Amino acid sequence: DAADQLRAFVDVGGTLVETAEDYGGGAAQQVLGGLLRGTVRRDDVVLAGRGTAAPDAGERASRTALLRSLDRTLRRLGTEHLDLWQFPGWDPRVPLDETLSAVQVAVYSGRVRYAGLVAPAGWQLATVAGGATAGPDPAVCRPGSAQVEYSLLAREPEAELLPAARHHGPGLLAWA
Repeated sequence: DAADQLRAFVDVGGTLVETAEDYGGGAAQQVLGGLLRGTVRRDDVVLAGRGTAAPDAGERASRTALLRSLDRTLRRLGTEHLDLWQFPGWDPRVPLDETLSAVQVAVYSGRVRYAGLVAPAGWQLATVAGGATAGPDPAVCRPGSAQVEYSLLAREPEAELLPAARHHGPGLLAWA
């Protein structure tokens, strides 16, 4: 059924496929990886992966936790890179520079094309965007997206996040 759904999605012009370690404890990524090898071509989709941390990974936004999560995701998907890597951009236990350095490592190593944030508040998006511009290579770390719950019933992003995104430039990936 998953193969039929993915093929129908791509056949009608769908491109963005998002996944995370949390979806079925990694099983969803393994299924998707198999589909990318036999149902549709990897180049036919924009593959977005959400960085999460396993319970033993410690601080979610640490360089080590993020890069380990990314490598597990790439292995399960059977691909060399993600087009969009969405990571938890705010962890008060981890210096922002450390989190952004993980993004630089991922981009420079070819494992990630662009990075985005998962569920940021507007001030968090602005802080990350500002931190990215202060780094050695601003274009690498500047968020390309912000993924947030946004629907007819969930309007909270309109007050703070949407103006921040409009000002700093990332696209909005709405869920729910």
